[in-house]
Amino acid sequence: MGIWPKREKLPNELARVIPRGHKVLAWANVGGGFIAATSEALINVDPHEANVIPWGYTLQARWESPLLRVTVQTTPQSAPFEMSWLINEPGLIPVAVRDRVTAAVVIDQFREIEGVGRVLFIARRVFEEIVWTAVPDNQDLANTEAGQEAINAELNILRANFGI
Repeated sequence: MGIWPKREKLPNELARVIPRGHKVLAWANVGGGFIAATSEALINVDPHEANVIPWGYTLQARWESPLLRVTVQTTPQSAPFEMSWLINEPGLIPVAVRDRVTAAVVIDQFREIEGVGRVLFIARRVFEEIVWTAVPDNQDLANTEAGQEAINAELNILRANFGI
């Protein structure tokens, strides 16, 4: 018997949707389906659909056993949304997801902006490009014209300070 436990075989439902060139880092059963962390994406398969979420689209991930939550933004203009999964036997999924999300994020900083409140600025690597996102605590204040101007001004300062 070796030092490492034997890995279970990847389920066919999951193996079918993993794109060529992706290395499976971890996988687990979730209610009625599977979740996998690969070298390139987070993949969720259930009886109705399969989602392939490139790591560059992830803003944040939180593991609060047994719940994994991932905040996703598919384009710089789209609103971020949260996906979540109950995972009773997570194995290495929480670690793999944390590592891949962290690797995609170049910078994340909270800034307090007068008239807007607290805003999280995230610069992340989306394929070969750096994409900035502002996630305000108070979306109503941020959606005003003054709020957008204040956020854009702070974003320009951050870009200049970090050179990206």
